[in-house]
Amino acid sequence: MEAGAQGDHKLARGYEPVTTRSAHWITHPGLHAALESYLDQERRAVAEGVEQLADYTPFRKGPRSDEGLGEEEF
Repeated sequence: MEAGAQGDHKLARGYEPVTTRSAHWITHPGLHAALESYLDQERRAVAEGVEQLADYTPFRKGPRSDEGLGEEEF
């Protein structure tokens, strides 16, 4: 299920941050250059944001504390 783009509030609902993509063909050279420059910066910012938000997901990041224990030891 894709929850859609944007919205830090989605973390509380259990959605992990993911990068969304789209494709567009811009024929005007000036607009193409301007968008390319902007999107280079935007990609870096989004990647950094996804990485930072991933620290706040409600899911465990490491092994379970009872992992490796036999049932009689648990």
